[in-house]
Amino acid sequence: MDSLPQPRRQRLYDLLQRGQVEIRQEKTEEEGKPIEVPDGLIHHWTGVAFVPGVSLESALALLQDYENHWRTYKPDVRRSKLLERADNTFKIYLQFYKDSPRRVSFNTEFQVHYTRIDATHVISRAVSARIAELEHPEQPDSPEFPIGQGHGYLWRLSNYWRLEEKDGGVYMQVESVSLSRDVPAIFAWFVSPLIRRVSRQTLANLLYATRRALRNPDAGETTRK
Repeated sequence: MDSLPQPRRQRLYDLLQRGQVEIRQEKTEEEGKPIEVPDGLIHHWTGVAFVPGVSLESALALLQDYENHWRTYKPDVRRSKLLERADNTFKIYLQFYKDSPRRVSFNTEFQVHYTRIDATHVISRAVSARIAELEHPEQPDSPEFPIGQGHGYLWRLSNYWRLEEKDGGVYMQVESVSLSRDVPAIFAWFVSPLIRRVSRQTLANLLYATRRALRNPDAGETTRK
């Protein structure tokens, strides 16, 4: 946002403070040219939201509460667990689930590292270490396809969070970069818009769920008891 010229930057800040979530698709390029991925597609999106009346510490605590991500981010996250922690580095397990446009579920593991820039800025990087598609997505305990097999909807995923406390709340920006199987050219006219819609909605769900949990912490605590 801060790279935008005025008055566009101020308009965006005003919209965020009124509750709007801003999402855009990024151009994934190298030296000004699209990055070619044989048989694959890169999906690159950034979203920003503002949460009034909360602190950076409360936002950080929510994001690092991995044992309860399945509550905070359901139904997109069906299971969650903290596997290991060493200082500001976390190893976590998440089971993703989507039922539209078709049912699909993945067991995933991520390495997440947090860096505190100063008293009002924190960044994090979450990089997938393992992604396995479930053979029967409606069953949480379903057997997995071998790594790298399945339908190819998700092969790799990295999420980058940037948190800033100011204006009486916290601005949250999340950048998501994922890799999937390519779409055959004959189907691209139909499938590509669908992929963009699902990618955008997934990022919006992530931001809305985070904001909802931060603004209603008592409701989350009641659920956990």
